[in-house]
Parts: sequence; structure tokens; C-alpha cells
Amino acid sequence: MAGDLISQIGRLLPREQVRKLGRLTSNSGVDIAEEFAAGMTIILPVIVLIISLGVLALLRLDPIIIVLGSIGVCLIVIGVIYEILLMRIDTRRKLVEEALPDYLQLSAANIRAGMQLDKALWYAAKPEFGVLSKEIELASKRVFSGETIEDALTKMAGRFQSRYLTRTVDLIREGVVSGGEMAGILEKTAIDLRDMQLMQKEISASMIMYSIFIAFSAAVGAPFLYVVSYKLLGLFEQVRSTMPTGTAMPSTMVKISGTGIGISSAEFAVFSLAMVIVTGVIACMIMAVIQSGKKRDAIKYVLPFLMVALAVFYAGRWILDQFFKAFII
Repeated sequence: MAGDLISQIGRLLPREQVRKLGRLTSNSGVDIAEEFAAGMTIILPVIVLIISLGVLALLRLDPIIIVLGSIGVCLIVIGVIYEILLMRIDTRRKLVEEALPDYLQLSAANIRAGMQLDKALWYAAKPEFGVLSKEIELASKRVFSGETIEDALTKMAGRFQSRYLTRTVDLIREGVVSGGEMAGILEKTAIDLRDMQLMQKEISASMIMYSIFIAFSAAVGAPFLYVVSYKLLGLFEQVRSTMPTGTAMPSTMVKISGTGIGISSAEFAVFSLAMVIVTGVIACMIMAVIQSGKKRDAIKYVLPFLMVALAVFYAGRWILDQFFKAFII
């Protein structure tokens, strides 16, 4: 009953938008109806917004803060769910592309053994191929129910955002239509796919040093330098507090004035913490682009990366506090 109501709400959206949401959930491996997915995109933000308003209202905050905070929480939840779906799509794509060359070679061997194409593809769907085997089994069921093998394979390819799988299915379709030698087509396709994957791994390995440098700079180097600057500013504040106003500290190189300062150590600590977080997020995006070519993969690195950066930041503050304890006292 609830599912029907959600589906009816989903029909309020334009049909093209409903199809896009259906493709998104299908590519991520979530098998739900298009209308149901569209309805959830309407209902879920409303539920999150109501809960956020209730929780923030209990805190007795300013009404403007309650409204803006609830909208912000709603946008964050929607963004997180969208990123999770994209990550599932990428994970499924990678699993399929890794298993595809071996699967094609096994299918080619079955064809050479005398099997027809549909049976060769079905018998090659071994459990070790994971997601690909499950999708091939579903495509085989469609073929046995009366669909052509070309249509069944096209629907299967549409459940993945994989250029390799789509092009492989196109080659199979063209081979079936033209009556080509399918075993040779599958074997050649498998070899080409494996060569492409090896080339990508070599490129990724050659860029690993850049990722290591960026990770070390953003997670260790930048937080430690901010801590040193914070501690230096704190020492200057301590020295100024012991000097009469208007005097200067003699030095062989410069004179340090005891007049007012532009920023306090507490303000600089807040600035440093914000910059450590921003630098960490940007570094994760850069590393994601280097490794996979997609910025959204940075979400996998953000949490552990920020944990390390913040640990270095606070551990560095504690170490320098202990080292300069005599001066601070």
C-alpha cells in the first residue's frame, strides 16, 4: 500500500526525469521501479526536513538558524545518498570490467566446443565472475522467455555505466547480424580489453608518487606548519604581555614592537583548523582524479585523510605545548 502511494507520488515528476532516476538506481544495483525511485526523491527530503526542523526546534535556536540548518541538513543527506549511489555504480562497473576479459575467453571456448551463442554465454557465467554472472543469468532468462539475445544483452549492458561492456555488446550484436565467427570476435575483444586494463594500471602506477607527495603534504606537512605558526604566534603574545606598552625588544636583526597585534592565537587556531580541512578535501579530490579520473571518488579518501590530518594537527599542538611549557609558564 505504501509502495503504491510512493509510486503515485513519483508519477508527478516529468517522465524523462523518472526514467533518469530509474536508470540511476538500476545502474547502482538497486532493483526498484522507476516510479518508486522518483517518489522516494520527493518524500525523503520532506521527511529529513521535518525531522531536522523538529530537532533544531527542541534546541530553541533562532528561527532563521533552524530553517537554514534544516535546509542544509536536507541537502547534505541528499548529497550523501547521491554519492553512495554513484560509488555503487562505479564499484559495479569495475567488477564487471575486471571479469569481462576472462568471461569472454571462456565463452569463446564454449563456442569452439560446439555450443550456440546463448548457451555459450550462459554456461560461461561462473560464480567467480560475481556481478557479471548474475546479470548474464538474468539475460539468459529473458532469452528463454522469448527475447532475442541481442535485446537481452542490450538491456544487461544498460544496467552498467561501462563503455567496455557496451562496446562488447555492440560487437556481439554486429557479429550475430553479419554472421561473423563469434569465437574469434570474443577472443580478440578479450585480448583488447586486457591490454587496455594493463595500460590503465601502468598509468596509475606511474602516478602513484604524485599521490604520495600530495597526501604527505596535505595530511602531515600542512598541519604541522600550521601548528608551528600557531605556537610561534602564541609565544609572541606571551612575550608582548610581559612588555610595557610602547617599548620594543632589541634584536641584532629586527625590532619586535610591543604594540597591538592583528590576529590572536585563538583566531589563528580556528583559521588553521579550517584550512587543514579544506586542504585535505582538495587533496583527496586531486588524488581521486589522478587515480581514477573522477573527483567523486574522493569521498572514499576524505574521512581517513581528515582523521590523519587532524591527528597530526592536535598531536603537534600537544608536543609543542610540552616542549615550550617552560616559556609559556
